[in-house]
Amino acid sequence: MYKISKQFELCYAHRVWTQDLCAELSDNSVCKCKQNHGHNSIITVELQREYLNNQGMLLDYVNLNWFKKFVDGHLDHKTILDVQDPWTLDFVNATRPVSKQFKTPKDLNKSLKPKLINGQQEYFIIDTPSDKPHHQELINGLVLVPFVPTSENLCKWLFNMVSWKLRGNIVQAVSFSETPKTLAVYSK
Repeated sequence: MYKISKQFELCYAHRVWTQDLCAELSDNSVCKCKQNHGHNSIITVELQREYLNNQGMLLDYVNLNWFKKFVDGHLDHKTILDVQDPWTLDFVNATRPVSKQFKTPKDLNKSLKPKLINGQQEYFIIDTPSDKPHHQELINGLVLVPFVPTSENLCKWLFNMVSWKLRGNIVQAVSFSETPKTLAVYSK
């Protein structure tokens, strides 16, 4: 069995708005991850196959440049939030006139524009009517996903994206390291 992997760097912010700690296991109940915070992360894509192609490779690493472009262009230096996170509604409403603010997350969800990756709805962008540059910067800095952006969920999301793009069973796993001491892995 042949195995290769490639790493991608990502600086991003997120918050785990659903975090609830067990004081007995964590020695406290302070939910630091409920706060907006950032990471310098490493994403590792692992590929595996029993045979090599006619060039003597499992896959040319250059064939993962599309993924680097996605990470760099759509996730790097952005804030990744769950579309259901209450902060999402607050961020969006902060950029809108009072008369055009959304009352509920459901109202906001109706206005979101899905961004498709590989023909699948993977994340959302916000269309804001504001002409103020700082509002545009705030909105352009948000990536809204349909899940709580934990390392585990980000792994699965990225795994599915890479698997679909490579059209085969060669994707063995995607790992996501938020810090040098942590690692989440999603594999088939």
